[in-house]
Amino acid sequence: EPETYYTEDIVLWNLPTAHHLPRNSMMIDFTHRFAFSEVFEPGAVSNLFGLDGFSISALGLTYGITDRWFAGIYRTPTTFGRILQLSTGLQLTRENAGHPLSSSIRVGVEGTDHFRSKYITSLELALARSIKNRAQVYFTPTVSFNNRPLTVVANDVFDPTPVDGKTTTALGAGLSVDIRPTVAILGEAIFRVDGR
Repeated sequence: EPETYYTEDIVLWNLPTAHHLPRNSMMIDFTHRFAFSEVFEPGAVSNLFGLDGFSISALGLTYGITDRWFAGIYRTPTTFGRILQLSTGLQLTRENAGHPLSSSIRVGVEGTDHFRSKYITSLELALARSIKNRAQVYFTPTVSFNNRPLTVVANDVFDPTPVDGKTTTALGAGLSVDIRPTVAILGEAIFRVDGR
């Protein structure tokens, strides 16, 4: 569509993009994050800004069950507590189908201990609006229930003591701009409104 921006992925960086996932299609999400704590601290150049350190990799799959309904699974390693996330979502509107914006809603549950007592449930609404076919703006409000700090979540696999969580609300915004036919500059920010 000449007036619709086409994004390649279901996430911008961390932010959902409301990307349409057709029926029987699958997205593979492989993240490879370097664990060096401060990229620009003294001595960082000798570590190649963290590239010489070890990395934490995670793998996820998202599958289009129908033309509007999708489901996914995502697994992070032991360093973060062997977190498993299950999610499902629904494509609400699509710009290339004549709607004023693209939107999707997603419900996810993530946790350790096989979801028996330590899990976080989240609800996301992803909104995306094209600026011609050269850029797209994203807005994603998110509510997470029973949210706990990452240090607590990472220790769940080793410490059976339950820790009460809090409800967290966050507002995410992002932008993707094509500077060449195959190159885009993107940015995002996620602001926690309340909770922890």
